[in-house]
Amino acid sequence: MSVDWLKLVLRVIHIFSGIFWVGSTFFLSGFLGGAVKATAPEGGKVMQYILARTRFLFWISAASALTFLSGLVLYDQVSGGFQLAWIRTPAGIALSLGAVFGLLAFLHGFLTVGRANLRAAAIAKQLLAAGGPPRPEQAAELAQLQAKVAVNSRILAYILAIAVLGMAIQEAL
Repeated sequence: MSVDWLKLVLRVIHIFSGIFWVGSTFFLSGFLGGAVKATAPEGGKVMQYILARTRFLFWISAASALTFLSGLVLYDQVSGGFQLAWIRTPAGIALSLGAVFGLLAFLHGFLTVGRANLRAAAIAKQLLAAGGPPRPEQAAELAQLQAKVAVNSRILAYILAIAVLGMAIQEAL
């Protein structure tokens, strides 16, 4: 029995980066976002620190990209080069559903949550550098960005849940 090292490495990358991406999204949308809002303004300081002083946005973006790209290559391998005969099987349908929702999650995360978080990070860096409270226009923009992130993170969590479900059940079909 020979080992397909490329497939093994891609699966490890896909699973570990997916765990980080999905887990972070579920944690942020399900717990941290609400706690930050409920403990404002102190909670806002925590988010400012996370956005401005850590590489969290980089790592979650990298994890989503690695998950998507490794998944695309794995899908090509599993489907025999995107063969319709395999895609039409129960396992193919389940994995295809997971893949489509994975793509939707990647795009939604990048275009909505990611962009809003990058803008919030820029404001957070300004606030930390200034060392004072936000100006009224900064506070208003941050509130708008937080609301956008909160709604779109929940949407992203639902999309990711469907993607994970499709990938998880395909092995059993």
